[in-house]
Amino acid sequence: MSIISDEEYEKIFKNSIYYTDLEGIEETEFFYEYRGKPYSGMGFAQSEGTEMLSRLFIYINGIEYGISRKWHNNGFIQEERLVQENSDGYRREWDEMGNIIYEDIYIRGINIYKKEEDEFINTGGIASFRKMYNSDHEFYASEIKPREVFSKKIEKNFKDSYYINGILEIFEKYKDDTSENVIDKIGSEILKFSEEQKTMRDSDYCMFHRVVKEEEVEVKDNIAFYNNEPYTGMTSKFIDDDSISSIVLTKLTGYINGKKDGFELSWEPEEIINPEGIEKYGIHEGDYCWWSKALIKEMSYYKMGKLIDHQEWDNSFAKE
Repeated sequence: MSIISDEEYEKIFKNSIYYTDLEGIEETEFFYEYRGKPYSGMGFAQSEGTEMLSRLFIYINGIEYGISRKWHNNGFIQEERLVQENSDGYRREWDEMGNIIYEDIYIRGINIYKKEEDEFINTGGIASFRKMYNSDHEFYASEIKPREVFSKKIEKNFKDSYYINGILEIFEKYKDDTSENVIDKIGSEILKFSEEQKTMRDSDYCMFHRVVKEEEVEVKDNIAFYNNEPYTGMTSKFIDDDSISSIVLTKLTGYINGKKDGFELSWEPEEIINPEGIEKYGIHEGDYCWWSKALIKEMSYYKMGKLIDHQEWDNSFAKE
């Protein structure tokens, strides 16, 4: 059975776009378009100094939605957070040596937990969100609702609706509780639930904790080595051509202990040429053409080096 439906493909994997090619709408800092339409797909950034992947995030219908990650210039992970328009869920940050230095939890942009040197539950934030959750106001009823869940395998690495929905279930559990310590009870359950989720996400952290260029990894007997050791992390590959006006991400591969693990995604550039062929590559101005959009070509899913599923697309239905 396929690991991804056409609908899921359209929403998450169809495109990979360099973030500067997306157009933010002036009226809101949260909405982005590409070629005049709300953008759905993956966005990325590249480090100027090392030319390595420095950021990876997801847009659905113009809104940043899913797990967003940043990496330091040395390739080690810097930040991992959940975004559902606002910061919405678990967030943590690491220093350049891979040590965690900060973590917190947001729900619809409201902070309910923070851990830096000391750990504390933000009771004021929990109380504020509980008031919203318990409200009969139509706006809150439409805004605070369980998140859509795609397939479980995609959920693991690219979305985290289970996390948000789990926290919402805790607020639902105590919705009618009138005891004086109800906020403390909610906070304790959120902490317990978050610790369980962090344990589950640690396997994802292995894949995402570091990123290097694909050409820096050497594969011997189907084992990937980096600095002569089996590699754990991601590799990225970009098109390197001065004639292309925009950076194009063409491949992402995850490894654990040298074996492919998680997703391997491959895109191919879409060359858009105007009818008169003024120029083959260029920046979009008026009738000029550009090459800044990549459509998915292949996707594989591995578990401990074993290929679980593989799909290829001719991109015919993905063309606009």
